[in-house]
Amino acid sequence: MAKFDRATKQTQTGKTTCSAIVGSAAFQLGVRDHQLCCPFREAVDVARMFPGVRGAVWNYERGRLYAAACAGKGKRPLPSRANGRYVNRSLIAQFAAMYVCKEVL
Repeated sequence: MAKFDRATKQTQTGKTTCSAIVGSAAFQLGVRDHQLCCPFREAVDVARMFPGVRGAVWNYERGRLYAAACAGKGKRPLPSRANGRYVNRSLIAQFAAMYVCKEVL
């Protein structure tokens, strides 16, 4: 199994939205892994789980960060889907306040 090190070139960055981040399967996996106290997955493993999905590794890390921030405030992370179909607007707002505005939940 290959590992990333400091000599590895950083992945390209691009624009995204909070809705796309919290609605992604990788974000949901990061939240779940944190809640279940799973060890942090290697970036190459996350990339293999979501082949061809741009930003999957970043979204996984963001999901773990969001879940950790919730736990630090004694809150449970909000579900990512409302009515099973739409991305939860409350989650988008909470994530944006925490991540984009750097406010603690």
